[in-house]
Amino acid sequence: PVAFVLVDAVTPWLEEDRVVPLDWRSLAVCFLGHYLMVEPVYYIFHRWLHTPEVFRKSHSHHHSSIVTEAVSGTSHPFLELVGYLVNFSFPFLAPAWFGLFSYELIYIYFVWFDLMNCIGHCNFEAIPGFMQWGPLKYVVYTSSFHSLHHSKFKYNYCLFCPIWDYLGGSVHPTSEALHAKVLSQPPRALDAVFLGHGHNTASMLHLPWLSPYLATHEHRLRWWMM
Repeated sequence: PVAFVLVDAVTPWLEEDRVVPLDWRSLAVCFLGHYLMVEPVYYIFHRWLHTPEVFRKSHSHHHSSIVTEAVSGTSHPFLELVGYLVNFSFPFLAPAWFGLFSYELIYIYFVWFDLMNCIGHCNFEAIPGFMQWGPLKYVVYTSSFHSLHHSKFKYNYCLFCPIWDYLGGSVHPTSEALHAKVLSQPPRALDAVFLGHGHNTASMLHLPWLSPYLATHEHRLRWWMM
C-alpha cells in the first residue's frame, strides 16, 4: 500500500481516470513486467546481496534459515525490503505506462507471488516433473532448486525464473538431479501435523495455545469431547 501511495503522489500513472477493467492485455503486460523486469533486476540485486560485506551486514539474516519454512521467504532486513518494494512495483507500473492498469492485478499478482515464494521455501518438492520439461525449466523454478540456494549459498540466485542462473552460470550442478531424486522417493509417513487453526470443537482443543498437552498427542476424538 505504501508503494502505491508514493507512486500516486509523484506520477499520474495510477490516477483513477487511468484505471481500466481487467482484461487479458492487463494480465499479459503485468506478467511481462515480472519476467522481463523484476526477474533480471532481482537476480543482479541478489548476487550483490551475496557479496561478502553486504551478506555479513544484511542478507545473512535471511540465510539463517538453512532448512526453510514457507514463511522464511518473508524474513528480510528492512533495507532489503525497500529494495524489493521498488523492484516488485514493475508488474503494476508496466501496465500503467500502457494505460492498462487494473485494480484486480494487485490481488492476482500478489496471490501468485506469495504462492511461488512459498513453493521455494516450503522444504518439500511442490513442482511436478512435467513442469520442468524442455524450456519450462528455464521459466519455473522448483522447491529443491531454491533449497540448494539456502544450503549452498552461492548458487541458484533467481527469484522464480531460473533462466538468469543459467545465463549467469550460477546453477548448482545437482539442481536437476535433486529434483528428479526427490520426486522418485516414496512419500514419508507423517509423524506429526502442526495445526494452525481449528475447524471444529475437537480440533480446536488440540491447538497449542489451548491445550499444549493435546497438541503433542494424536489428533483424535476422545469420549469426553463428545
